Amino acid sequence: QRVPKESTTQYHQPNTKMACTTPQPPSPPISLPPRITTTTKCFLSTTSPSSFSMALHQKKLQEERITKTCTVFSLAWSPDDRYLAGCSSFGIICVWDVIPPPDNDIIADNTNSNDAPSSSREKKRKRREKGGINEPGDDPVLKLSASKKALYHLQFCTVNDVIYIMAAGYDGILIYRWSDVISFEETASPPSPVKRLTPYPSPREADVEINAVSFDPSRNVVYGAAGDLFGCYQWDFESGKLLRTLRGGVHEEYLHCVVVLDDGSCVLTGGEDGKLCLWEADSGNLIEMYNIRSILKPPKSGVSPKITDKKYHSWVSSIATSANSKWAVIGGGISPPFQKDFNGYLLLLHLPSRTFSSSTMTRETIQHVAYDCTHDKIISLGNENVISYWSCFDLDDASGGNRAWCTTPSGYGVAVNETSKVTAVAGVGSVIDGFVGLGQRG
Repeated sequence: QRVPKESTTQYHQPNTKMACTTPQPPSPPISLPPRITTTTKCFLSTTSPSSFSMALHQKKLQEERITKTCTVFSLAWSPDDRYLAGCSSFGIICVWDVIPPPDNDIIADNTNSNDAPSSSREKKRKRREKGGINEPGDDPVLKLSASKKALYHLQFCTVNDVIYIMAAGYDGILIYRWSDVISFEETASPPSPVKRLTPYPSPREADVEINAVSFDPSRNVVYGAAGDLFGCYQWDFESGKLLRTLRGGVHEEYLHCVVVLDDGSCVLTGGEDGKLCLWEADSGNLIEMYNIRSILKPPKSGVSPKITDKKYHSWVSSIATSANSKWAVIGGGISPPFQKDFNGYLLLLHLPSRTFSSSTMTRETIQHVAYDCTHDKIISLGNENVISYWSCFDLDDASGGNRAWCTTPSGYGVAVNETSKVTAVAGVGSVIDGFVGLGQRG
């Protein structure tokens, strides 16, 4: 995983410089808004734009200065779009009750009239009376210490009408029944994972981390992108049996990301070796392999050196597919910076024809990509405190782009809520920002 292992006080990547200590002029054609100076604080900001208080925001951030910095690596909305879950470098899963519940879904108070209700229950009731939205500074409705080491990725899945949440990290893939997780506060008993999927033991490492997880609902199969030489693991969800590993002598380094297409027919993997691979899910055979360096086009043609020069190292950080699985966006990084200005890239792959339709190089190293179907945009995060929006069909289309400042100095997780139109953003530092529209902090 291209993230800090033991200490998260600085955002460091192996063999590359991620951080820009001094902001450089924005690369055209997308202009950046004025900088907002912030530190770090763990709270979810999803109030309306008119009620957002930057003074309160800054005060909450200053309070965290003397504490150890946390990194939020992944965010995911529950299937009903009501809860936001996040996992961190501390191995903790946090859940926020963000969306107002229906009128008939108010938690009943079963305490006796003479008993004082719990502060958390009273807080829930008051929040719901005001509309159910978390206020700046609100604590999560629950914190689950799932692992003693970092968790890198979260994803929800549904099997036989039962909802599960999967957390990937150093303990493999921990699978919890979602009903057990959200009832954690009421039962006061921490839930245990119903399943744990682990990779092969490594002779070189004490622990092998799973950096990303993806689920195929058509076959009930779980895929895990691993930090070892076996590449992508494929497990049967029901039995927990390891079916196969997708490597085929292709990937030479550990994997960062894995995505299964909607129909479950193919799987995309990407990793530290700068290769993007398309696999057949049933057989595990390699369909096609792309070398990122050979695909990228220099922003200025006819200049030296070329991206294909061996001195440049590229990697694939993140993959996201569109709702119909016809398109895939790929993001990653380049080291050393190409032409002194470009540290990352985005590629748009048309899956039916297996051809790349457009590409662009970015000042920041791309660490996460996602699709925003509500606004027909691609979202990217990198090692700068900006969230970027791109056209879904042409990355070179300047009119389709937009950027906004976010709190984290280095972003790792984005989750788009199709119901509330809220986009949650997190990364280094334990702040989670909520955006409405295209980059409007909400």
